[in-house]
Amino acid sequence: MASRLDPSWWQGDASLEDTITEAMQSPHHRERWKYTRPQKAFDLVTPNDADSTEFGNVDIDEQLKVAPDALFPLLQGYNITTIEAGTTDFDLSKETNPVCVDVAPNDRIQIHREHVTGFGSFVWLNIGANASAEVSLNALTDTPFWDSLHIYLQRDARLVLNIHNLGASVARQDIQIHCEEPGADVTINAAASVSQSAHLDQQVTLHHKAPNTASRQQFHTAAAAKSQVTFNGRIHIYEQCPGVDAHLSNKNLALAESATINTKPELEIYTDDVACSHGATVGALDEAELFYCVSRGIDPELAQRMLGLGFLKTASNGPLAESAQNAFEGVLA
Repeated sequence: MASRLDPSWWQGDASLEDTITEAMQSPHHRERWKYTRPQKAFDLVTPNDADSTEFGNVDIDEQLKVAPDALFPLLQGYNITTIEAGTTDFDLSKETNPVCVDVAPNDRIQIHREHVTGFGSFVWLNIGANASAEVSLNALTDTPFWDSLHIYLQRDARLVLNIHNLGASVARQDIQIHCEEPGADVTINAAASVSQSAHLDQQVTLHHKAPNTASRQQFHTAAAAKSQVTFNGRIHIYEQCPGVDAHLSNKNLALAESATINTKPELEIYTDDVACSHGATVGALDEAELFYCVSRGIDPELAQRMLGLGFLKTASNGPLAESAQNAFEGVLA
């Protein structure tokens, strides 16, 4: 992805703030922020009392089209720090600035964040040809956060993204993944047990821009009483991209009638010869399964906790999965 240190608006009269504000008014972006007031997320990014002078390898013009909100830290005085990853294990929680991580061709990297610190994370990740990255993000406290993640995969690059959440008063995740060249392969495993009265809003878009690319996404969420859960997942297959294999599943478990769950899986396809599926379900614990457990001497509350945890485990993976499952068990109890 080319660096755009001199974007088109930079030569005009409009400020970056005006440009972002105008871009956010489009119907598409207003829909993305339908269930989270943008100001609530913006308030999490505290001013840095500096000027933004470094944009990393971020295409600012493209970012304004795809997700202009990701540029908000620039308004608050943050730079985008560029990191040449190499072969390493990268701890995201130690970064205070937005980061642009470049993974060289054929390299392997693990990126992780055990708990939310600061306002969350703003990450651009460029995965070179035949390279692979495993990204694991845990948010297991009631700390409000906003994650903005933008990933670009080159030829035969591979990505595994593992996500675990408990929700918070504001919990927002914007994820944009771009399969730029043939052979790019994406797997997303996401599990959340949203605490009572907490909030979780996940906006995910898979851009298949090249033929013979693949993606698999599974999102499982258990929602406690009075919680509010939103999932908007879109698969966008561009023109002249045959051979794409893309699948999305979003399953939600309402633990109480007062839980609110909004789910919207989408397919946007502009080519032929593709294999795609998407689906979403919202339901409660299976009464027959509960009866089976209780009839064999298992306490009803323990049975509910076991079934809920089993539901979440099917979408939980990666090096941070064990600590997440322990946190899930505490919520389900």
